[in-house]
Amino acid sequence: MTILDVDQFVAGGFAKVEAGVPHEVRDAARGLLWQRIGGSPGDRSGTQPVVWAPDLTPTRPKPPAPGEDTPLGRATGW
Repeated sequence: MTILDVDQFVAGGFAKVEAGVPHEVRDAARGLLWQRIGGSPGDRSGTQPVVWAPDLTPTRPKPPAPGEDTPLGRATGW
């Protein structure tokens, strides 16, 4: 089984990702988001169409400098 059907993506312009994240990770992430925005999945009384959630990352790593080696290869910069 492949996770991504490349032929379907090329033909249809979209990709369906099967089993991209384990259920435990998905459920934990959903719980953190509900906690962060101060709501719950069963409460549908919200009045805002969009609710912004603050970043859950404690610190953001600095981007690699051009020419610096990274786990994905040598950084080229923007």
